[in-house]
Amino acid sequence: MKIGILDDERIWANQIEDKVNRFLEDKNVNYEVFKYDSFNEDLINRNLDILFLDIDLGNGEDGFAVAEKLNALNTDSLICFITSHLEFSRRGYKYKAFRYIDKDNLEDVEETIDVYIKKMIQEKYIVLAINSNELIKIRIKDIYCIETHGRKVRYVLQNGNKYITNEKLQEVGEMLKNYGLFMIQRSYVVNLRFVASYNSRDVVLLNGEKISISRKCVNDFKKAFFEWRLTSTI
Repeated sequence: MKIGILDDERIWANQIEDKVNRFLEDKNVNYEVFKYDSFNEDLINRNLDILFLDIDLGNGEDGFAVAEKLNALNTDSLICFITSHLEFSRRGYKYKAFRYIDKDNLEDVEETIDVYIKKMIQEKYIVLAINSNELIKIRIKDIYCIETHGRKVRYVLQNGNKYITNEKLQEVGEMLKNYGLFMIQRSYVVNLRFVASYNSRDVVLLNGEKISISRKCVNDFKKAFFEWRLTSTI
């Protein structure tokens, strides 16, 4: 994971770096931090995952102008503006900013990274053993739901494809619980990104399918769904 900090004031750059270090070391994530005091070619070529970008740069530079350049280059860097001027917040989203962080509340740096990690998790792939001779590689984010199929498990994908494997749903649900999927009852695991609504009795998927939720799962599901909705802003 590559994180950039563009701030011409060393004291603020160091504080942001400290927040990044403490959070990611605790999460046991491999990462690198690159600090800059001005916009340059190295920043572009680093292919940063997240860029914490100060709006009030010295030497006549402007953070919004830097963001505009990065957007024009079609970089994939997630831009998070850092400033003491909250009145600029609306303008920041014009430049596809993911977050607008007040320098007086740098704890939001950790929240930003946490949301990014959770979102990127679903870009991962898993391999399904369809039979002894066939393996299928699927992306976690494409899993619509997983359901019991007799004594086996059936994966239903967003595109409608279905794959049956010789697994136990309880084990599958446990394996994927940190990847945005939730076991709402003993026969169903749903992908939170495809949940349209829910109440104390049912979960409704985007295709209109209604699935009953176990009473003992309701509170944990509400918490998991709320946290997942935070990541969907990326």
